[in-house]
Amino acid sequence: MLDQAPPAKDIAYACMLLNSAYAAGRLDGEEHRTRVDAAMSATTIGELRSLTNDLRSPPPGAVLGQYGSGPVRSRRAVVTAAIIGVSAAVGYGLGVATRPGSRDTVTAGGGDAGNGWATTAPSPTAAAPRALHTAAGFSALVAAVSRKFGDTVVDDATVYPDYAVVTRGVPGEPAHAMNYYYKGGFDKGTPTPRQPGTGTVDLSRVDVGKVMDLLASAPQTVAVPQPKSTYFIVDGMMGSRVVIYETDSYNVSGYLIAGLDGAVDSVHAAPH
Repeated sequence: MLDQAPPAKDIAYACMLLNSAYAAGRLDGEEHRTRVDAAMSATTIGELRSLTNDLRSPPPGAVLGQYGSGPVRSRRAVVTAAIIGVSAAVGYGLGVATRPGSRDTVTAGGGDAGNGWATTAPSPTAAAPRALHTAAGFSALVAAVSRKFGDTVVDDATVYPDYAVVTRGVPGEPAHAMNYYYKGGFDKGTPTPRQPGTGTVDLSRVDVGKVMDLLASAPQTVAVPQPKSTYFIVDGMMGSRVVIYETDSYNVSGYLIAGLDGAVDSVHAAPH
């Protein structure tokens, strides 16, 4: 059995174990990313197991569908949903669910609406303002990026309801990047490895109004009608894209992928 190809749900389970270990401090950021990447590309169940053997064993009765046999679904869909299971400032995590309350007609380069910032991520259970999941709030983030760095080009931006993590490559050092925590202002940044071929995206190109509309309708679109947590990522993969994630209190997740213009490319609804 160990030489069989791992079902997608097994990969998702492995990623959830890795996320839990990272959140508990048992893995550092580099080791977490390396193992998650390895899990996503694992070709056998044995290879997948080796990535989590030192963390904890699968729960009793979790043979089928968790390191066992089962129907194969889209690997990328299931693994991406699993990655959002645990809060992490490097970009894997959960924001507190809030629905966009207002979608002002502004552009991504609009004014600054944030106040204050902290250097540690807020608890995912704390009450969170919905500022960054509004057009005004997201536009303030883009304006802040422009002021700090002189442009709005990033590797990616992971946007939670009340804070964001922006990753930018280090100039002249293609293997290095910095993660910057934002909550009305930026912290000093945290070094992180940068994968070869990492793409970039210009945040000012996001059609803010249309993306906020997608965000408002995402729970119904991805079949997570009562989400507990939500966040979206803008990155340079597949050209440039926006990915919106929703997760409910049972850790059932769904997501959609759209262009910067708000046109939906694909929907990966939660399994029911």
